[in-house]
Amino acid sequence: MEENQADPAGITRGQNKVYLLPSDWAAAAQVLAPLVERIDATAGVTQLLILAASAEAAAGIARGWVALRGEGAPRIVAATGAPRAARVLRAGAVPVLVGTPREVLALIRGASLKIGSLRGLAIAWADEILASGAGGDLEAVMAEVPKETPRIIITGAESPDVEGLIDRYAWRAMRARVPESGSGPPIALSYIATAPSGRPSALLQALDELDPPSAAVYVRTDESEREVRQGLMALGYHGPDAPIRALRGGTTEHTALLLLYDMPLDAGELRAAAAGVPARVIAFVAPRQVPHLRGIAGDNPSPLLLKGAREAACTHDEEIRSQLRRELERATPFREILALEPLLVDYDAVHLAAAALALLERERRQLPRPTQPAPQTQPAAHREASQPPRPTRPTPDRPPKNTRPLPRRP
Repeated sequence: MEENQADPAGITRGQNKVYLLPSDWAAAAQVLAPLVERIDATAGVTQLLILAASAEAAAGIARGWVALRGEGAPRIVAATGAPRAARVLRAGAVPVLVGTPREVLALIRGASLKIGSLRGLAIAWADEILASGAGGDLEAVMAEVPKETPRIIITGAESPDVEGLIDRYAWRAMRARVPESGSGPPIALSYIATAPSGRPSALLQALDELDPPSAAVYVRTDESEREVRQGLMALGYHGPDAPIRALRGGTTEHTALLLLYDMPLDAGELRAAAAGVPARVIAFVAPRQVPHLRGIAGDNPSPLLLKGAREAACTHDEEIRSQLRRELERATPFREILALEPLLVDYDAVHLAAAALALLERERRQLPRPTQPAPQTQPAAHREASQPPRPTRPTPDRPPKNTRPLPRRP
């Protein structure tokens, strides 16, 4: 390791670190160990600030923190909403706070969060934060962070924007990356795209649809192991000798199916889990984790749709076909035919139609949702002219008020 070097802001190279890791919220607590050692639980101030891409990510990082470090660890609060987090901060000291740049910035500007005593800052998956459009809020938060605060930046992918962020806020940081697939043979696998909170139900649905004679469910954390064991017990699989069981720190032992409930951190973990050469390997991943899965497997994984997803896709496809039928029955699109006719020399007509449909779907995803038009208001003069005249009430023949007949002269 190179010798520490200080820059004008007082940050040393040994204090700043960059980790290239998959987007696994449970792994953040392990990476932040150097910053946790700096926390003084009796100080009564916030000492570690973690910035996440979304409220769900903030809550996931907090859950991983509690699961790894237990109740005796420094208190952590997920600022999923600024008003609620402000009340929690007023109620007592919060040594560790995790939240999105937007919520953290609102807490700082509202004087609910004081970060002058920070002993560590972590940007958890900088690539996702920048992709979410929160770059401006992130820079505003970083402007409030003391320059001497050690920083850890975690990113799932390298890009010019991420490199610019590292250059600005983690000067000459030391870097660590997850090893790729290495020299071993590629591992063929499929994946089921699901949110982290949807994995328990996806696991049960996959076991019902695939009906394997034996299976191992790979887990990496205590929380995941508890979820899997409870789900399997609900299906009637009890004990270590059950044909379907949770797997942690072992091999599949020639099972028919290996289900990756948690994402392996690197290629070594994946190969250790699949060392028993299962007949089939399926991973439960969030869409953002697919590039990492491809990297550690050394092969291009194929998506697997469960019954509910297949039915939704079939319904959508049938609606598209119905729209095309109505358009063809309405009139012949002569102008569009002339525009596409030169391409028929090199491409099949079905491929051209598929490409045009793909462009249409892409444009539809980018269009903003229609909003209800605001009611139009008319000028007062126009309103009065357009309204019918009000009916007048008939008045009886009687003298006006406050009038008396004049006295008669003698």
